[in-house]
Amino acid sequence: MHFLLVLVLTIISLMLVSQDLVDIDVFQEAKKVIDALQNQDVAPALAWCADNKSRLKKSKVHIAV
Repeated sequence: MHFLLVLVLTIISLMLVSQDLVDIDVFQEAKKVIDALQNQDVAPALAWCADNKSRLKKSKVHIAV
């Protein structure tokens, strides 16, 4: 579960860094991922990683899946 928490925090930080202003959609998307992870569903987190692959590469975040 520690890995999943790190993943969620990484996702949230990347979302916030990429925004000029705080956007409620960022928090809503993060909440969906967190809620899914709490229900042992990693699909939304993995989907987010796939959708944001280039942003993750640019930030040099290495997530072993």
